[in-house]
Parts: sequence; structure tokens; C-alpha cells
Amino acid sequence: MNRRAFVRLGAIGLVTSANGTHAEAATEVKHGERPKFVAKTTGSPFWCNVVGHYTTTADCAAAGVTKHRFKSKDHRQIRAELLALRSGFLEWFREEYEKNEGGGPQARRGAIAAVRGLADQWERFIDVHPLPLGSCAR
Repeated sequence: MNRRAFVRLGAIGLVTSANGTHAEAATEVKHGERPKFVAKTTGSPFWCNVVGHYTTTADCAAAGVTKHRFKSKDHRQIRAELLALRSGFLEWFREEYEKNEGGGPQARRGAIAAVRGLADQWERFIDVHPLPLGSCAR
């Protein structure tokens, strides 16, 4: 898919300040082998490689980032890169989830619930380190 979307809200897009009070940037999201962005891109890309596997445990998959590369070494810039990657992945996730579920508002609600469910787990375990989420061994 190679359509343009300027992603604009919360879980799907604005790069916010450290305290979350104002927007610093937005992410133009396009997918495909060679996406054509309206905004002029510069230099080499920052990226992450996400992979998933089936497992022998019922209702359990295994997934994670196998490689990544940030363009910057500056912590503020890395945060911006992380938020841009988040926006790109979540927009792709939403599109694929909706397509798989037949489209429409109900499919979008399902995608939102899936993302919100993970974020709710992060909040529920806010003081637990390392975070035990996603373990099929619980």
C-alpha cells in the first residue's frame, strides 16, 4: 500500500514533548518497498526489524525487534525517531487489522482495543522492572 497519511493523534502519531504537553512534529506515513513521501527525506533511514513466530504454546506467539538503527546518538533525537517508527508501525498495524477484519468502524475499534490493551498493561505494571508483558510462561 502506498497511500499518504499524516498521522495526527496520541497512539497514532504526534511526536510530543517530554512532558506530553505540546506537539513537536508529525509523521508522514507511507508503506511499501519505495514509498514516495511528500516531505523531502534526508540521509540514511533509521529503522527496526520486527519479526514474529508461532509457538507450541496455545494462544501464544513470540515476537520482537531483531535489529535496529538510529540515525542520531542524541537522546532527544532518538526519542523523535522512536515516535516516528511507532507511528509508522501502528498505522500499518491498523490498516492490516482493518483489512483482515473486513473493514468498517468495528474493525477499527478492534485495532484500537488491541493497541490500548497493551498500553493498559504497561500502565498496570508501571513499577515492575523488567516489565513481564507478553510472556506465555506466566
